[in-house]
Amino acid sequence: MARIRRWQRWLIVGIAVVAALAVAGPFVYIHFIEGKAPKRLSLSSTRGTATTVASGAAADIPLDGTWKVASGSQAGYRVKEILFGQNHEAVGRTSAVTGDAAIQGTRVTAANMTVDLTEVSSDQSRRDTQFQHR
Repeated sequence: MARIRRWQRWLIVGIAVVAALAVAGPFVYIHFIEGKAPKRLSLSSTRGTATTVASGAAADIPLDGTWKVASGSQAGYRVKEILFGQNHEAVGRTSAVTGDAAIQGTRVTAANMTVDLTEVSSDQSRRDTQFQHR
């Protein structure tokens, strides 16, 4: 009889340990092991040089013309997802961006940007496969 109770106790303890690991494992992985998502993309803060007129005021810098996407430009996605009950931010990016924009005065009159979505990568190869094949 004591042997059966001891067996039941070990079974209950084992089930409790497995349940605790099932809850704590994803939490520990997502919040401590995997790390934070990359910073958000932002525009460069560098500015072109302005010419000055005799009065010392900055002259208008003409923007008219066709502007091309610079090499090294990036595009990407950022989504909030829930994995095993834990909030997580998934981020994917690519540098495979091309395009141009036409500017007249203060208006963008035309723009054509292309992002090669087969080149988007994140920190999870399984996520990349799902993203690229949907």
